Amino acid sequence: GLAVPMITMVIGEGGSGGALGLAMGNRLGMLSQAYYGVISPEGAASILGRYKDEKHKLEQFPQDCYALAKAQNIYAYQLRDLGVVDQVVYEDSHETYNNFPQTLARLAKFLQDALIELSTLKPEQLVEQRYAKYRALGKFIEMDTEQRQATLRKLESEVSTKKARPVKPDTTPCRLVTYLANQVLHSERARFMGLAPPKVPTISPQAPAVENVSTKAITAKSILDAQGPQAMAKWVRSQERVLLTDTTMRDAHQSLLATRVRTIDLVQGAKAANTLLCDAFSFECWGGATFDVAYRFLNEDPWDRLRQIRAACPNVCLQMLIRGANAVGYTSYPDNVVVRFVELAAKNGMDIFRIFDCFNDLNQMKTCIDAVRKTGKVA
Repeated sequence: GLAVPMITMVIGEGGSGGALGLAMGNRLGMLSQAYYGVISPEGAASILGRYKDEKHKLEQFPQDCYALAKAQNIYAYQLRDLGVVDQVVYEDSHETYNNFPQTLARLAKFLQDALIELSTLKPEQLVEQRYAKYRALGKFIEMDTEQRQATLRKLESEVSTKKARPVKPDTTPCRLVTYLANQVLHSERARFMGLAPPKVPTISPQAPAVENVSTKAITAKSILDAQGPQAMAKWVRSQERVLLTDTTMRDAHQSLLATRVRTIDLVQGAKAANTLLCDAFSFECWGGATFDVAYRFLNEDPWDRLRQIRAACPNVCLQMLIRGANAVGYTSYPDNVVVRFVELAAKNGMDIFRIFDCFNDLNQMKTCIDAVRKTGKVA
């Protein structure tokens, strides 16, 4: 445990296991209009919802999202009542993202009060306070074998044994897509038919050009490559500036865009990030749900994505999220599978492995940690 005060603030849309882990601090504040959970209601509905066709989905999806939002307890005042959030910081409705003096003053007051209170605790007390706080979250009942079997029998009796017939997906384009396609291709102003108005641009907007940066600067990546993880850790501790990790390509991408961005678009952004954020500590760009979604929904190779991002960002450490014994899947894998996965990830360009377990069980993370250290990368 870190022997320093940890104060966190949820300011927008906090999603995924990685975001939850970041708020395991001594004090957790949350803006009144933010939400905070493992997955957004829309993301949960897209996974759990079952719809006969587009018409059914159009009607049912918003209702599912609303029901899930309430059931997930993702809003600030719900989380405060549950004891997850310590304080809700009220946001004025008339303020905007670039002009928020009242909200900023309340944020500053929350941080100041938290620092004053926590400054009286010794390092070991800070660790103990965090541990006790989050061990107290949630309620459960310890059952003996007989009670557990009786409960399981009761639940099984309540579940219908009749299997629902799988719904055949409807691939017919919805009316909106059909209309837009006809307008683009066949309307009286169709650009593809040479009928667009004179002032309408006919070339898609391009990302602004950025100049290449010098590779001579000392960064976490240069230290890691030249001297290894121990030297990089020492270099990190010696820094007086804040070291930044950009999570756009993994955590933000996963939480806000359902992990659906293609490799070609991620690589274009990675090239710009390598220049504009050349002094960043790392780019979190892989792992988590990005791995299986690349296969299942995008028909892409996640290993090829990693190699392309590595080539686009040669000067900044790449970081991934790996779920300990679960690796990037949703079950516990044999040790040799996890070890081989780590070896291949390191070989294909990964530098930093952010390893976690949903129950904070070190035994579930040990194999992964040892495998990472053996490759000469950072765990």
